[in-house]
Amino acid sequence: MLENTHIVPSYFSRHGVANKLEQRSLLIAVNLVAGLSIFFFGYDQGVMGGVNTTRNYAELMGFGHWTGSIVQVDKPLLQGGIVAVYYLPGTLVGGLWGGWLGDRYGRIFTIAFATLWAIVGAALQCSSQNSDWMFCARVFNGIGTGILNAITPVWATETASHTSRGAFVSIEFTLNIFGVVVAYWLEYGTSFYGDGTSSFIWRFPIAFQIVPLLVLLAVVWYMPESPRWLVKVGRDDEARFILGRLRGEDEEGLAEAEFQDIKNICKLEQENSQQDSYISMLFGIKQGKLHTARRVQLVVWLQILQEWIGIAGITIYGPTIFTIAGIAPSDRQWVSGLNNITYMFATLICVFTLDRIGRRWTLYWGATGQAIALFCAGGLAYATQHSTGSQQEHVGGAAVFFVFLYTAIFGATWLTVPWLYPAEIFPLQIRARGNAWGVVGWSIGNGWTVLLLPTIFERLNEKTLYLFGGVNIFAIIVVWAFYPESNQRTLEEMNLVFASDSIWNWDAERNFALLKEQNPDLVQAARRGSSVVDAHMGATRKPSSGNDEKDGSRRISLAAEPKGANPKPMGRFAMMSILCKDSSMGIDKTEADNRMIAFIPLGEIGQMLKRTYVDVNSPKAKNLKINGDRLWNDIHYTAQWSAPGATTDAGGLCRLSGSVQDKQARDWFAEQVVDLGATSYSVNGTGSQFATFSGENEALRPIAMGSHLDSVASGGRFDGALGVLGALEVVRSLKEQNIRTQAPIALINWTNEEGARFFPPLGSSCVYASQSSVSAAHESKANSGIGETLGQALKSIGYVGNGPNTFADFPIAAHFEIHVEQQTTLEKAGKSVGWVEGWQGIDVFEVTMHGEDGHANTYPMHGRRDTLVGMSELVTQLNQLAFDFGGFTTPTNIQSGPVGSCNIQSWTKLVFCMMHLDRLSLAKMGDKMKKVAGAIATRHGLELETNRIMHLEPGSFWPEAVDCVKRACGDRGMGARTLTAHDSTMTTLVCPTGMVFARAKDGISHCAKEYSSKDDCAESALVLGRAVLNFDDLSR
Repeated sequence: MLENTHIVPSYFSRHGVANKLEQRSLLIAVNLVAGLSIFFFGYDQGVMGGVNTTRNYAELMGFGHWTGSIVQVDKPLLQGGIVAVYYLPGTLVGGLWGGWLGDRYGRIFTIAFATLWAIVGAALQCSSQNSDWMFCARVFNGIGTGILNAITPVWATETASHTSRGAFVSIEFTLNIFGVVVAYWLEYGTSFYGDGTSSFIWRFPIAFQIVPLLVLLAVVWYMPESPRWLVKVGRDDEARFILGRLRGEDEEGLAEAEFQDIKNICKLEQENSQQDSYISMLFGIKQGKLHTARRVQLVVWLQILQEWIGIAGITIYGPTIFTIAGIAPSDRQWVSGLNNITYMFATLICVFTLDRIGRRWTLYWGATGQAIALFCAGGLAYATQHSTGSQQEHVGGAAVFFVFLYTAIFGATWLTVPWLYPAEIFPLQIRARGNAWGVVGWSIGNGWTVLLLPTIFERLNEKTLYLFGGVNIFAIIVVWAFYPESNQRTLEEMNLVFASDSIWNWDAERNFALLKEQNPDLVQAARRGSSVVDAHMGATRKPSSGNDEKDGSRRISLAAEPKGANPKPMGRFAMMSILCKDSSMGIDKTEADNRMIAFIPLGEIGQMLKRTYVDVNSPKAKNLKINGDRLWNDIHYTAQWSAPGATTDAGGLCRLSGSVQDKQARDWFAEQVVDLGATSYSVNGTGSQFATFSGENEALRPIAMGSHLDSVASGGRFDGALGVLGALEVVRSLKEQNIRTQAPIALINWTNEEGARFFPPLGSSCVYASQSSVSAAHESKANSGIGETLGQALKSIGYVGNGPNTFADFPIAAHFEIHVEQQTTLEKAGKSVGWVEGWQGIDVFEVTMHGEDGHANTYPMHGRRDTLVGMSELVTQLNQLAFDFGGFTTPTNIQSGPVGSCNIQSWTKLVFCMMHLDRLSLAKMGDKMKKVAGAIATRHGLELETNRIMHLEPGSFWPEAVDCVKRACGDRGMGARTLTAHDSTMTTLVCPTGMVFARAKDGISHCAKEYSSKDDCAESALVLGRAVLNFDDLSR
């Protein structure tokens, strides 16, 4: 990771424009500031053309004298040298330095630093007293310009959208030529000052450039940093925030897609390149498939070609054409000024065409038009010199027209592309340095033309224009053969474009198409064709194809039981067995059968009614919108209630059940549901929170949405919390959109789902499904083996109430839950959501080995009975067991004793879980584990205890509830199975239950890296709401 990445004071980011502006307005602000930098570049270039013709300047620098009407140059090499050192070494050194600064310290700091440098350079220039002074000042100022030229286009392209990047930069180069125009007409005005001998005539125009530089220095600190550079240096949260502000969070998920693209490609670049120096870039040393050397050659020669396709020649020879065309000396200044204005307005053509026809076709038509204009201007210039009278005036006028035409075509095409292209094609890790190579090419091209063209024109005259016309034709061939298209491609896709080993463009394009097909998840932003959410984060997904599986249907009775009746659990099946834990590790040493909490197998409902499901969403479900911004804010707002530690610092969450942080989150949830107008709110004996909202028919059982706000010790922000906050957002959206349900709606925050602090997990939902009791839940001991019980912890935070504890106390019609997927099924399939069809079985075992203690340093190795050695063997065997059976095994807790650095461990306890989708395979895994553990114990002379302390059979959710979720997902989703237990695996024992999966980045969960994108969270909440409305529709 780079050092000093926070060199810009945090004050500016806290008060920056990104906090106030977003999307178009923020992009305009970025464009204007970048344009101000480019304006200075144009002004600084343009100002010297007029300065060189002033009397006082020529005499003070010693390269010419005043003839009475014009400056006669006596030392052209001195005059040209003063101009040339600005480029060589000035901008060349500045470009290379700026690339290094920009990649190391960021785009904003580098622009500010270069601005301050250029202010000093301008002050040195306008105060020059001799040629030596001016030489030094020009080099100094050139360095500042080089830095700005290296970094400003990079900053602009990295903030602009790939669909309008060309127009974005083109506008800046309109301001660049505007700088030339301002410089020219300002000098035109000062030329009339006094008697023409004052140094004010040239010093003031040079000093005037300090004005825009001061403005730039003042405002650039408040501008957003490049999100791509922020990702590069590991500041992901800032990058994601800025991308969200630039793209908006309601534009088809482009911000999140682009963010993930950047992270993917950044990782790819780091894996493929070990060198980022200029030398390694130039020669491709250790660059792998990035082929940076080829990119360096392309940008250097594109800039050199820009100077040798004729713009420098027209600039130098244009006044000669004006002269031979019969334009009086007094008129040449305003004619040249008019040409500059035409030049400026022509750049606007590029704004509207560059992103439509692409970079290559812009260069094609530009080179073609420029070649025609150059040949015509050269031929007409020759004809003018050999004509007389009115014929000379007419032919000369035609020559002037082609000078104007050439300048306009150049402004509309070749002016912008050579500056845009380098900032588009280099990898993120070295993008600023890559663009610096473009500045190197520009410096070389300018240096050559300034030094060589006076001599060439002296020898060839107008024939030089033919030479430039030929270069334009050559440029068409070069662009066609070597330069891949970058238009409408993200900056991240360009790495795939240049992955080909061939230098030829057609091979690069063919390889790019193949790589995109083979790596569909590597880049997404350019391919996002359907929206996730609308302007208020309501879904605008493509409608369901209507080809969902038709399962028949059954009408479900949603009528509430008469008061005092004993409702029958509408169970699907099942058995779940949980055993309590002792004092040392949460497990007593009594017989396992005596420690079992008896969970009653629930029979199937006899004969299910005929099912009459429909394949589309209900009318209310179709109209539902979700405010994804609000949901996303809730997720991160509630994450503040997290215990201090490494997980929290890394952006994760530590909110253990019964903790102070758990209380804070619960209090906030209670405030929210009460403010939303819950008709009832209560806390039950196990601490779960129940809130009910009225429906049109209060006789119906409520449809519940629930999950949990507690987390594991090293958790993320989405597991559990997304389910509760997503349900809360559904209720908010229903109320805002005046969507009334038939049945009441219930929100539930279940207690101790994770079991991270107190064993067993699913503490409260087990009680609700009559699989445990309130007293048993209260007696749940800490996994550490010390400290308070769950009941004591809940009492300490004031969350033991008298609300409904069981289904019999509070019967619900159905239960729906969102959860992050915790695997990669959806991600690999490119689906944002999924309907959960069932879960895999889980067995949790505690294995204890007993041996003999002794001195760790002296006891003979061959006679030891070391339990930690034996248990270590079992851990490795468990890992292999999972592969052998296609299941999962995970050691979750290990303890040994006696404690001490010099003791052989005489006892070791291991808790681990085994999981499988198939019941018989899970049983076989358990049997094999016992045999393996027994063999290890025998081999090491150890005594063995094996207890199964939790058992959950594999099962399936209710088809009617799953169908409601499936229809809500539409073509954005797919079927999946959860590989672990949730509160819904308990509620499905007593009522129809369905689960919604939200796509998880890399399938990671239970750690700070756990992540579901803003759009995926919003989509999952939308599916939850629509599933509830679909189920509600069954009550009609």
